[in-house]
Amino acid sequence: MADFCTDYYGAAAKHMMQYIDFEHECLHDIFMTIYFDDSSNIIYMDGYKDHSEGAFAFYDKAARIFDEAEAAAWGSGNRTHYDNVRRSRIQLYNYNYFILKRKMDSANPEEKEALERASAESNRTMFALMREYGFTEPREFSHLDLASVPDFNQCFIHW
Repeated sequence: MADFCTDYYGAAAKHMMQYIDFEHECLHDIFMTIYFDDSSNIIYMDGYKDHSEGAFAFYDKAARIFDEAEAAAWGSGNRTHYDNVRRSRIQLYNYNYFILKRKMDSANPEEKEALERASAESNRTMFALMREYGFTEPREFSHLDLASVPDFNQCFIHW
């Protein structure tokens, strides 16, 4: 794994290995899928008052690790390694959609509006990355039209 990460992520390899190890620490079940499903049901940090809080904590720490990885890859001047980190981060935007959606279900109207804006912005960023890197099938039988702009308030599966 270390050799792969070094070759694929370059200067960001140590951060990406940290992310992989962290994700494995937070994995509570095995979930075999090739789709962008809600992995927050099985990947979350322990020691929080509930599952949702543990999922938000996982996202926050994972996002910081990816920020560090992107900075390291960018700082190295190797665009391929930088692109590989950004492409790998797409799964984290997907994770963010599901945890924000779960939080919306119990939010008051003002909080819900802010969460909806955050979710749409996260989806907008994910779509931009998917477009940039040529992702066309986020789910089986769900072709992504990269030429049109989807409704970012919807789950990406419905774009």
